[in-house]
Amino acid sequence: MDITDQYLASAKIKRAEEHLRMAVDAAGLGTFQITADDRTFSASPKLEEFFGFYPDEPMPYQSAINQIHPDFRQFVVNQVKRAFCEGTRFDMEHQIIEYHDWKIKWVRAIGEVHQRDGKNYFTGVFHEITEKKPDEMRKNDFISMVSHELKTPLTSIKAYIQLMHRKFEKTNEDVVSNMLDKTDQQITKMTAMINGFLYISRL
Repeated sequence: MDITDQYLASAKIKRAEEHLRMAVDAAGLGTFQITADDRTFSASPKLEEFFGFYPDEPMPYQSAINQIHPDFRQFVVNQVKRAFCEGTRFDMEHQIIEYHDWKIKWVRAIGEVHQRDGKNYFTGVFHEITEKKPDEMRKNDFISMVSHELKTPLTSIKAYIQLMHRKFEKTNEDVVSNMLDKTDQQITKMTAMINGFLYISRL
């Protein structure tokens, strides 16, 4: 590759990086990079803003970790270690506490390990989800409540159907027995559907 080709390739990379930077800024994302060997932490101004740090105020790795809500802090640290050790993708929602005013925010953090110049780096983005999180939690609570309310009577109905089925089996009432069989099958399907709703609400 001659000098002209190298220049054009370099210019193309710079344009791509600039377009990516513009897209990240437009989406309101904060970006970060952590080195594997010494945990050197580089954060974008937007990410520092998320964590409540003033412009040009240092935010090293441990300071950022300290601002993660205690309920999530150790889990986040463990997931970062796991990402470095196993190359797993990091994707989770957790709370952070702003450094100066202690305001609690919900964020979604996504990151993965990549290699550059023989070194491993953990890079990713943060997206604030404080406004949508309460709605999501209320939705899940509603699904859970309704599912429980439906599951309780269905359990009782299923028990009654099974008792009736055993009774009519002894009388050779095939038509009634078949109807009870089909009813029991439908109740089983509804129960499985409700259990699915409960599972989703816990995700």
